[in-house]
Amino acid sequence: MANSVNITSLTRAAEKYDPDFKVLPYVALMAAMQELGIRMVKVNYKDTIIEQQRKGGITKPYEAGTTDVSSELEGEIMKLKERSLIVEPGYCAIKDNIQNYREKQVLFDPTKDIVNNKTKKHPLEKEIIAVKIKTVAEDIIDALFHGERDITDKSPSGLMNGFDYLIDQAVASGELSAANGNYIDSGSLAAPSDASDTTAIDNLVTWLRKRALRFGKNPVLRMPIDTYHNVADALENKLKYKSDINADVVLAYLRDKARMPRLKLLTSEAMGTGDRIHLSENGIFDFGMNTPGDERFVQVRSPYEDPNEAQFWMQFESGCRINSFHEKMFMCNQGTATANELSGDYLS
Repeated sequence: MANSVNITSLTRAAEKYDPDFKVLPYVALMAAMQELGIRMVKVNYKDTIIEQQRKGGITKPYEAGTTDVSSELEGEIMKLKERSLIVEPGYCAIKDNIQNYREKQVLFDPTKDIVNNKTKKHPLEKEIIAVKIKTVAEDIIDALFHGERDITDKSPSGLMNGFDYLIDQAVASGELSAANGNYIDSGSLAAPSDASDTTAIDNLVTWLRKRALRFGKNPVLRMPIDTYHNVADALENKLKYKSDINADVVLAYLRDKARMPRLKLLTSEAMGTGDRIHLSENGIFDFGMNTPGDERFVQVRSPYEDPNEAQFWMQFESGCRINSFHEKMFMCNQGTATANELSGDYLS
C-alpha cells in the first residue's frame, strides 16, 4: 500500500467526483460477472455463509417391539462448514501536473481547454477519472481467476485471492481430491493432431460422465477459450458431415452425450489460457466488493508541496469465494491455467 497522505500538507481539499459517475467498478463489472456466471455481493470486510452437508442413509425398516437402540444414529446429522469471503483493500493513484497541459489543446471544447492557475484544477479531471474507473474494473477482471493477494506485488495480480487460487488451496488441503470425487483427471484436451483426432471432445464427455450421480440441477461448465477451440475442433472431426460447428452445437452435443439437459457452457478470456476446466452448480462463485456507491471512492486532491500537482485516487476492497467444493456441487480437472493480460490498451 502507498504511503499515507499527510492531510496537513494538503494544498487543495479532496474533491469527490463519484456522484457524476454512475459506472463505478461495481457497476462496470456487472456485465462481465453475468457473462461469467459469478454472483456479486456487497461485503463489509467479511461475509460468512454456512454450508450444510446432510448425512445420508439414516432410515431403517421398523419392526414392532424393537427395543435394541444400539444401532441408532450417533454423531452429527449434518456437517456445517463456514465459507468466508474477505475483501482486501486495493487502490489506484496517478500523479500529474496541470502545467503539462498549458500549451496543449486536450478537449473538444476549446472554451474549456484552459489551465486555471487560480483554482489549480486539472483540465482533464473528469476524463481521467472516467478512464480510471473503466481500467480499474478491467484490472479486477484480470485478477478474478488468477490473483493471489500479495501487498508486495504492485500489479492487479496482487489484489485478491482469485478463483484459481482458491481451487489450488483446496487441492493442497485435500478438500479437492480424486477420493472425494471432485478432482478428476480429464485426460488430454489438447488441439487435434490431425483431421481424425477426436480426443478432446471424447475426453470431455467422459469427464462429465464421472460427475457425482446427483450433481446440481443447474450445472455450469467453465473453460478457457483455447480449450474450447480444441474441443470444438475435435467435435468437427467427429461430425464430419456437419460444417457449422459452433457453441450451440458443442453445447447440444455435451448435453446429450453426458445426459445433462440443463448444462450451461461458459468461456472467457478472463479464465486465461490452459486446460483447467471446472463444473459447478450455478450460483456458487461469488465476487465481493465494498464500494458500490462509496462517496469517497473517487477523489482528486493535492497532497504535494507543488500545488500544480494533482493526485487521482481511487480505493476499494474486493475478494472471491467458492461456496462449496462438495462433489455434488463442484468438480475440477487436474489442468492448469495461465493469466491473460486484458486490461487497458497498453502497459508501458
